[in-house]
Order: sequence, then structure tokens, then C-alpha cells
Amino acid sequence: MTEVQEVSHGHGQLEWETPLYQTALAQYEQALPYADVEDFIAERLRHPERSLVVSVPVKLDSGRWSVFPAYRVQHSTVLGPTKGGIRYDTEVSLGECAALAMWMTWKCALLRLPYGGAKGGVHDERGLDVGALHAYVEEHGSLEDYTEAERVTNEELLELSCDILVLAAREDQITVENAPRVHAKLVVEGANGPTSVGADAILAERGIPVLPDVLTNAGGVTVSYFEWVQDLGRLFWDRLEIRSKLAAQLGDAFERVWHLSEERNISLRSAALVAGIREVAGALRFRGIYP
Repeated sequence: MTEVQEVSHGHGQLEWETPLYQTALAQYEQALPYADVEDFIAERLRHPERSLVVSVPVKLDSGRWSVFPAYRVQHSTVLGPTKGGIRYDTEVSLGECAALAMWMTWKCALLRLPYGGAKGGVHDERGLDVGALHAYVEEHGSLEDYTEAERVTNEELLELSCDILVLAAREDQITVENAPRVHAKLVVEGANGPTSVGADAILAERGIPVLPDVLTNAGGVTVSYFEWVQDLGRLFWDRLEIRSKLAAQLGDAFERVWHLSEERNISLRSAALVAGIREVAGALRFRGIYP
């Protein structure tokens, strides 16, 4: 991960400002000089739009009741409804959700999906009955931003995304030898679901050790978008059509990231963040800073 740097903007400590959020913010600050955005846009995107803290009462299989603190953070809605899963862990906090929501904003924007970034989490202090918590959320929809059920990003999508990006990388001749020049590496983004730990192993098998993590992990949310489009249009795409559309979407994003990296002489990972920030900034510039 990028080294955490303290960033001060004239306010006191805010509720979501944890070490992980400071890491996400530091990455954002380091990308800003290359994003060419106005000061008011830069300041707006430093903060999540909305944060919600709730308590979730759950009846456990034993018959006992337990109440779990839970969080939902929406970082940005300027591109569309927010997208982001729910995490169950002892380390879940408002700050962690805010950081993951910010990263999801850049990921969706980079792939030019009509989504904003969000993240939810349930602080399960004792590791109790995660299945019961899932059942509660599915029944009540308390932590969802809309009625569409969240899709699970699986290992197959991660591997497919890596395969697609490996082909793109080979076309642009990213190799072990020139990896130091592009300064790209994989970084873990979260504990649940596909992360760069899995991606690293897949890429190593294919002889490509470098790719920006924001892009490598974007296959799941992209296919979720395809599912949404099919639902709205009553369409039925087969596996080959979905793979083809995913390849086109990821390939387009990779090309933009690669050329931005070359143009500004920055790492692929930084270029991925810059590209995402520019997309969100463009929407804010057009629609205005207020919801």
C-alpha cells in the first residue's frame, strides 16, 4: 500500500478518518497533481457524501439475540447509484467502509460504469453466526442502496479479468524486464472477495507480474453492471457474449491507463487512479457540486 500521509484540510478529526481511510486519501492526494481538476472538485471528493451507522438485531441459531453495529458509506453518487458489497468482520469500522467506498468510486469511474462507490459492513465482534447476519440483510435490505440484490464477485471473474488484462499487457509489451519502468504492482484492497493476492498468483502463472489493482479487480462490478442492463432490457446474454463485452470494457480501460502512464510518466497504478478521478470530476463539473 502507498505510505500513509497526514492530510489536513482545516477541520478537526472526522468520524471516518481512520488509518485505512488516510491511506485511501493519501493515494488520492498523490494522484491529484496529474488529474487537472479544480480545487472545489478536489475538495468535494476528499469526503464521502453520506455515512450511516445502524444497529442490527439478529436472532442467532441458539435462540439468543445479539445486536451488531453496522455501517454504510456512499462516497459519490454523481455517476449513478452507488455500488459496493457488505463485509462482516471484527475489523469493520466506519473508516474502513469510507476507504473502500472511495476506492470503489475510482474503480467504477475507470470502467465508465454508471455507478458511484459505496461500501457496507457489519462489525461482528465475536465471529458469531455470519449466516444469520446475511439472512437478516437479505430479508430486510437494511444496508442496500436499492432493491437490486448484490452480486457476489467470484474467483472465476477475477481469473477472467486477469486473462484479459494479460493479453492487453502483452500487446503493450509489459514484461518482467520493463516492470521497474512502469512502477506498477498489486495491492490488497480488502479481506473478502477477490483481491490482488489472488490476482498476483494468477498473473505470475501467466508471466505478467504487474497490473494496476483498481483495474485488475474491476471484473466483478463490470459483470454486475451487465446483469443490471440485462434485467432492465429483458436481455439474455450467453457466457461468450459476456466475456466479449467484459474484454472490450477492460481493454478500453487498460488502453487509457497505459497511455496516461506514458504521457505523464507515472506508474500504471497511479494512472488508473488519475483516470478514475478525471471521470468523476468531469461529471461533477457538468452536473454541479450539489446533489
